[in-house]
Amino acid sequence: MKNIFKIISILLFILYACHNDNKKVIVVSNLNTYSISAIVVDKSNTKWIGTSNGLYKSVEGGYSLEDISIPGEVNCVYFEGASNTLWVGTNKGMAKVAINASGISSTVINSTNLSNDTVLTAYVDSSSRRWFGTADDFTLNINTTWKKAKFCYNLLNNLVSLEFEGTSINSIASWNGDYYFATNTFGLYRARNYNDTVDAFTGATQWSTPYNGTAAVDTMFTVFVDSKGRIWMGGTNGVQYHTGHDSKQNITPFLSDLPNPRVHAIAEAKDGKIWVGTENGIAIYDGTNWTTMTAGLANLFITAIAFDSNGSAWVGTQKGLYTVK
Repeated sequence: MKNIFKIISILLFILYACHNDNKKVIVVSNLNTYSISAIVVDKSNTKWIGTSNGLYKSVEGGYSLEDISIPGEVNCVYFEGASNTLWVGTNKGMAKVAINASGISSTVINSTNLSNDTVLTAYVDSSSRRWFGTADDFTLNINTTWKKAKFCYNLLNNLVSLEFEGTSINSIASWNGDYYFATNTFGLYRARNYNDTVDAFTGATQWSTPYNGTAAVDTMFTVFVDSKGRIWMGGTNGVQYHTGHDSKQNITPFLSDLPNPRVHAIAEAKDGKIWVGTENGIAIYDGTNWTTMTAGLANLFITAIAFDSNGSAWVGTQKGLYTVK
């Protein structure tokens, strides 16, 4: 009798672990020993996974380790759709990876072009400017030009450094002319009025009183702009979003709604819901209410979230990759 109850208990646990809010969570077996840093989906619905062991590509039957000419840990991956290119940041520099019918071709970016060899994030704006956050400042690439210092054009018509230049840039995003830089210790910075003639901003302020709206923390891990134009920012003390250009208004913070206050990933599902990855599971926001998803995830430290063309979620953790359908 005891064995029967034990079997029933195990079956119930498996059923619970595989379903959460009618979602089925599946572990990707051949990546379950690696820490996942980034997940991107290209135009052909191929998944590219940045891991502690390098860059992996989804192939029939699993994932293959790709040679990007830089061995070891990957910190970030960004897919630039216009050129069908991946930008892959590592602790030893950055690679530009062209995707073609026969596979990939990788070009290592000259380290002299970068502010620091440890590349933490990549972002391409609507004007095809490429921004790269590193462990020490950020770098801008426009066509063949690289710039890595003095990004502020002041009232005296001089190029000077922004206040947060020289710190780690964890994430970059933009909305309608405003740029957002998530940093260590300096929180979030909003830069505006980009001047193409000098490749610099004419204004930038820290996301704190009295300049911009209040920020939850001094360290921001991620910033994300959703389809409604809401600027989401997450760090060591919750998540909040802002709307519009008036940075002192329309700020909505969330903390108690999350399974953990430390936020490392934010993404938007095809149904418009916002998924927030924390160090203790996922919180999902439907515009009014929050739900928490932890079932089926053997590791709850969420590091990356992405959605494919079929609407399935791909979730990276400190140990393993999961798909949620």
